[in-house]
Amino acid sequence: MMLNPKILATAAVGLIALSASSTGGACSFTHRKLTSAQVRQHARYDFKRASAVIDAVVVEPMKFGPEWKPGLTPTAYLKVLKVWKGHVGQELVPIVYITSCDIGLERKGERLRILLTGNGVFRADQGMNGGGIVDLSTYQAEIDRLAGGQRPSTLTHFPGAIPPPTRKRNAR
Repeated sequence: MMLNPKILATAAVGLIALSASSTGGACSFTHRKLTSAQVRQHARYDFKRASAVIDAVVVEPMKFGPEWKPGLTPTAYLKVLKVWKGHVGQELVPIVYITSCDIGLERKGERLRILLTGNGVFRADQGMNGGGIVDLSTYQAEIDRLAGGQRPSTLTHFPGAIPPPTRKRNAR
């Protein structure tokens, strides 16, 4: 008998949510100016701690606000484009949002390079993906060097960040 991977992921998410700390609080970062060497060192440390590093696209975003149902853990499903480190086991990877320090993936179609922790069901921690780093381009360049591949320009934003609106030209 074959079990549906989404059902298995949902069950695992439930177990993770039950075992997660119930204390609330917002995630915050000290935005301190680091030297380029310190930023690269931070990236090396995060890359080493990551279970997996992937390029992916959000195919099913997390639900927050009125779309969220009590008792459910917000979960996004990412379609893997490239695995740079680790093993994700399937083409659609579940990413859960347990605390405010996790990255909320709310936009279908968002393309990203992301560092993950976990196995089977993953988490994407803001701090482990350059959160709080003022010089994000140096951080991302070091992650790219460690991964062994330059990221496309479509992946240069912080994962889960809402991009600035594009300027519309006046039509005459």
